[in-house]
Amino acid sequence: MKNILKLINDYQDTVKVGVEDMQKQFHTRYLLKSWRSGIIPKSGVLVSGIEYDFHGVGCLLTINNATVDFDFGPDDRYDGFDLWRLGCFVDERPELYKIYFENKSLLEEDFKKLIEKHIIVAPKWFPGSSLCYFTEVMR
Repeated sequence: MKNILKLINDYQDTVKVGVEDMQKQFHTRYLLKSWRSGIIPKSGVLVSGIEYDFHGVGCLLTINNATVDFDFGPDDRYDGFDLWRLGCFVDERPELYKIYFENKSLLEEDFKKLIEKHIIVAPKWFPGSSLCYFTEVMR
């Protein structure tokens, strides 16, 4: 369980770095709404060097030559995750997550265990209805 919790925390921390840089540069907390209203360009490079590219209800960030993809949740939350996004995160950083890079079925098993133990939930919140979140107990 320790491995997947570290992976999720690393994923969330990486997304947070990019989102906070965008919020600071564009002077708004509401990035998705700002992009959709044309206030923020669809893609670009931040002063920090982070590249971003909005899509659908999310954004693809490139930080230190590695990408991380995320979708926004309600009220522009960005702490949601799903198995696909975690798998992509692992693929971009195989040396850090070797256990999952070499065994994708283990990642899926560990993810399912978190759901079964109610450590994470999939509330199907709009707009990122596929996202999971830590339960209140884990915060």
